[in-house]
Amino acid sequence: MKFKLLEKSNHSTDSGRFFRGRLSNGVRVVGNYIPTDTATTLAFIKGVGSENEPADLKGLNHLIEHVSFIGKEEEIEKLENRGAIMNAWTTLSQTGYHTRFREEDLYDNVSFLCSILKLSPLSRKRFEAEKRVVLEEARVYHDNPAKSSSDIILPCLFESPFGDGILGDNSTLKRINLELLGRHFEDGLNQKDFLVSFVGNTQPRKLIKSLEDNLVKGNFIRDEGRADKPIVKEVKRHFFEVRRDLDQTHMVLGIHSPSSLSKLNYATRVLNTFLTDGMSAPVYKALTESGKVYHISADHDYGANYGLYSIYFGTSSEPKMIGKLVRGVFRSVQNLSKSKFDAVKDKMIASLDTIEVEKEDIACALATRELDGRGAESFFKRKEEIEQVNLEEFRYIARRLNDYQTAVITPGKRSKKEYKASRLF
Repeated sequence: MKFKLLEKSNHSTDSGRFFRGRLSNGVRVVGNYIPTDTATTLAFIKGVGSENEPADLKGLNHLIEHVSFIGKEEEIEKLENRGAIMNAWTTLSQTGYHTRFREEDLYDNVSFLCSILKLSPLSRKRFEAEKRVVLEEARVYHDNPAKSSSDIILPCLFESPFGDGILGDNSTLKRINLELLGRHFEDGLNQKDFLVSFVGNTQPRKLIKSLEDNLVKGNFIRDEGRADKPIVKEVKRHFFEVRRDLDQTHMVLGIHSPSSLSKLNYATRVLNTFLTDGMSAPVYKALTESGKVYHISADHDYGANYGLYSIYFGTSSEPKMIGKLVRGVFRSVQNLSKSKFDAVKDKMIASLDTIEVEKEDIACALATRELDGRGAESFFKRKEEIEQVNLEEFRYIARRLNDYQTAVITPGKRSKKEYKASRLF
């Protein structure tokens, strides 16, 4: 049994220990053992997501995420009745399943996650019904631009198929039949970059034994090496749409940012903290004190082969006015003083103690860092990563704000020609 204690976690909000190991079939396991926790979060994560799909099959991995639960309804009910909380996700670069449970329910939850890795018998009727569920999910995001701001800006920054997003649409889902889904589920690509991540009070050696008894002996999955990362082509374009059923304009400004493997990745995070984090942040102050905006949010999404940074605004004001205020803030940040820059970094470091991160998010972060090559243990070195960012790196990323792209969904009947006259673009 290959499992080794590497070091104690130095993250100030837990008293756990960081573990890394491999199962006898080669599958990697990373985790943070926290004896004082009341439960354990366990995640099975594959480094394959929507970025691995062709344009005409967009939504395939997300659909697999959905149908993986079909046929396991009795087991789900049994575990939920014992307090387990489970969910799944699909991103641009990975697909994952997790469950949070009491230590005494370890074996049953490991067994359940293993079952997710095999498709249950599925009728065409039930399969088509689940596709309609996925389309309903897509409609939820379509009807709520504030919730899907990163999806709106994605095609403004990246070429298809990467820029087509995660959910797919009616035309792409129609092309996915039961046979195609089954082949994709079973082929080698779906087994590459597989990793187990855990955070909580289950003793690691008990977890490893359960994984060996279920995951390994059941031959559910094996280590197939690394999945190929697609080449991501960057573009620069604007998006504009008029919808009659809106009261507000939804605006997203976005830029290309460094990938997770770049030294400059954390410079983007420091920039975001300065611009939008809290009521004292300049973007928030400039727009709320003018009475122009209520909802402001930022998103920093990145992987080993891409990065994007975006800011969302919901407003009833003219986009021209919002653009003017935001550009004023962007110009000022490029000349930020050393003392203010140091204060921003201190704020970020302090937030590591004050912001409580959900255990499933920690498990996901450990896996993401391990899969993209940074190493899961780097999660516990975030303070050092922040401290290493210098002012010149910060200013370099800040200058990219001069070249932002825009995605706008607005109410009314104005033509695109009339809207461009507002000089937002």
